[in-house]
Amino acid sequence: MSEKNSLNYVFLKRFAHLLHVFLPFSRLSLNVHNQNERFYSHPLFLILLILINEVGLQFVIYYVILLSSEYYGVLGKPVDQRDFSILRWLIIRSFALVALDAFLKSLSSLLSSLLYVKWRTSLVIYLHSFYFTQQRYYHLLSTTQQNQNKRENDHSTVYENYTIQT
Repeated sequence: MSEKNSLNYVFLKRFAHLLHVFLPFSRLSLNVHNQNERFYSHPLFLILLILINEVGLQFVIYYVILLSSEYYGVLGKPVDQRDFSILRWLIIRSFALVALDAFLKSLSSLLSSLLYVKWRTSLVIYLHSFYFTQQRYYHLLSTTQQNQNKRENDHSTVYENYTIQT
């Protein structure tokens, strides 16, 4: 660790490496861990879908906001001059736009969750492969066995000192 955390070469190098873990760019990295993985579960494709969905959502929200002025135009007229077929069409259109808005928001939430799971899976796979390729598990395994043997010996002495009185 450096004494001072800052935006330097080491940070950029680590960030680029982490970005490669989250967004594999090469064709070989698409199917490294799972041969049955399809292109539509790739993180770049999911990010593209999220961006398209969010742009569509902003357009729908814009049109929902414009509906209030159309209601004002139709309902601002006197009762005898109102065209109820236009009002009926406006109500149907507003329900459709609000339903589309709700659908796009839920789709955005679903795609974000899928991307989160995908990124978490790739990070865990990377960390496991890094951990086991560096032979770092041996030290942990040997210390765990030593601690377990020590605990077993401690329990045996406790049970030897305990006597049952009848």
